Amino acid sequence: MALGSTGYNLVHSQVAAKSDTPTFTDIPYATTAEFSVDQDNEYFRADGGVKVTAYGAREGSGSLGFGSADLQVISTLSGDTFSTSGTTPAIVDRLEVGSSTQPPSVILSIWVPNVDGNSDSAGLQITLPNAKVAMPSATYEQESWTEFEADLAFVSDENDVMMIMESLETAPTFTAGVIPVTLTSP
Repeated sequence: MALGSTGYNLVHSQVAAKSDTPTFTDIPYATTAEFSVDQDNEYFRADGGVKVTAYGAREGSGSLGFGSADLQVISTLSGDTFSTSGTTPAIVDRLEVGSSTQPPSVILSIWVPNVDGNSDSAGLQITLPNAKVAMPSATYEQESWTEFEADLAFVSDENDVMMIMESLETAPTFTAGVIPVTLTSP
């Protein structure tokens, strides 16, 4: 079941490491977000017909696109090591991409405003409380903006919640570049 994708009207995406009190960080220049939930099934056939249909656990996948080389955000997404050295004007941000680094579980939240006017909602907030994001790939071209694309997978969290979709009557208030996220209490 495809849940849709967003492009030109995606205004905001943010990420937080999973913790009891997550702190969200803006993913600068979000461009795209795409999510899909799939569920396999098996049929038990007997006496010329299907007698039982067994459904497997749902699995989520998708991608996230953004246009900023914010190495600290990429580190939060991928689990790779970020460091800063030097002093102004010679500060160096560094991301060391390991060959065996496994992406950590993170919380992703996306705000998609209703620019099409197809409902009374101000927009949709989508939260993935247990996502893993692969190391983003990057495209560098002459006379072009750098674009990053990262595949992601998501499954249920400890509360058996894999995705939260909220249609908000009023757009959320941004504080220090992030919006509030309501998670299910464990």
